Amino acid sequence: MKKHAFTLAETLLTLAIIGICAAMTIPSIKNLTNGTREMEADVMAKKIITNFSGATSQILMTKSKTRRMNDIGCDNATDLFNMYGKFLQISAVMNKSDIPNGFNGTVIGRLADGSIFGLDYDKTCSTAKTGLIVLPGKSGSTPAPAVTADTSKACGIIYFDTNGIKGPNTDGIDRFAVPIYKSGVRIPSATATKS
Repeated sequence: MKKHAFTLAETLLTLAIIGICAAMTIPSIKNLTNGTREMEADVMAKKIITNFSGATSQILMTKSKTRRMNDIGCDNATDLFNMYGKFLQISAVMNKSDIPNGFNGTVIGRLADGSIFGLDYDKTCSTAKTGLIVLPGKSGSTPAPAVTADTSKACGIIYFDTNGIKGPNTDGIDRFAVPIYKSGVRIPSATATKS
């Protein structure tokens, strides 16, 4: 009776082929995972901006006769935070010490979806910050260029972290900001610059 089995050479050749295939596919899988994270950050950032834009529009309609942010009867970031609380699902007010690696904003809160936001407000609409990253850059370059905004005439700034206190807590990756202009919140387009 003859036994059928693989020889040592056949086994080693099979393992070598499997190793080569794995070496070719693992980088693709890593790139796919990184691309997914970037897409998630982009989607979450746009969702948060849309929510704040809608809430800002509601504030302008209900609190301002001129439909301008400098005419909403608000003196500071705390007042604005309370106004947003009427239109957004804010689950908690937070302290800066509760957030790793610091966080911008005079007043900080957590939204019901787990994201964190901070607010700065200046009723004279002269808030000016440089390098304000509004949206993540597109994948394909390292580091990906991010969309930044001109804030020279902003009445305030909304800072947010798309995944709460989970890492990496880095500007342009999961932390972003958007200016509040006199007419409301808007994602920069033609005025945006690539940094």
